[in-house]
Amino acid sequence: MAEAVVLPSVRAGGRPYDMVGRRRAWDQILVALQEERGFSLELAMPEVGREQRDVLLGLFDLPEESLWTSARHSVRPDSHFAWVGYGYHREGSVTLHRTFDLGPWGAASAGQAASSWIPTAEVTPLPPDLTAEWLPASHRLRTALGATGRALVSLIASGLGCDPLMAAARFQPDHSTMRILEYPELGHPESDQLRAGEHEDSGALTFIWSDAPGLQVRTAWGDWIDAEPDSWTVICGAVMSEMTGRALAATTHRVIPGPGRRRSLAYFFEPSRTSSVLPWPAVGKDAPEPSRAQTYGPWWARRHGA
Repeated sequence: MAEAVVLPSVRAGGRPYDMVGRRRAWDQILVALQEERGFSLELAMPEVGREQRDVLLGLFDLPEESLWTSARHSVRPDSHFAWVGYGYHREGSVTLHRTFDLGPWGAASAGQAASSWIPTAEVTPLPPDLTAEWLPASHRLRTALGATGRALVSLIASGLGCDPLMAAARFQPDHSTMRILEYPELGHPESDQLRAGEHEDSGALTFIWSDAPGLQVRTAWGDWIDAEPDSWTVICGAVMSEMTGRALAATTHRVIPGPGRRRSLAYFFEPSRTSSVLPWPAVGKDAPEPSRAQTYGPWWARRHGA
């Protein structure tokens, strides 16, 4: 198969659910996720536009001491970057990226207690000197991407002959999280120095936006494709592979070094903690009742060793 040069592009417009009834969109998205393992999503929604992104990325303009007040434990003792709140991933003396993880909106706003089996349910700590517009901008962007995620899940399920309503119901409510990242200038990086090593995400879909090149996606035939900056790249996570009965694979991706600072937003679209991770039923079929171990919270905890 010929090597792909860029990820396919899918246009969503201003109302993501407008895609759901279009058979061409089903086919386009499924082929992109099965072969290139990702696609570029054109979203004409002000809630995910430049103004909202700039507000969120302004987080890293705060003083370092302010950011550290929001740092919390790592999900795993041996993990250097899976934080709730502020943290960084460092190798040797080089900081490869700084991150701020904002947990599920319900936990952040309602002060729900952390679950012992899925640490990202912990209340998200916030720096004391955030601007007044930061949290509302975050809520608008996350709400818009959540609606887009549900529309895409419906499309994927329909394209696979599964029940789209049952598939989307697993994400109501969702357990999605937002990660804000800054990759500082590395100066003279080693030729094999990666800013983020190759890995697969846990959730259903990941939406990634960045202001500079660096993100790469590995295709089904083993080649690396550069994701276009200043666009939303959509890839599959591990639980999507479970829910589609392995029809889709989790996307392996990485971030390679670039000439300067790089900033990024990643939205991890995840099902409810109590939703089944068993394959979606076909249209007209009943979904089997999952055991507790077959629901997303315990499944996530096993995957992360939490």
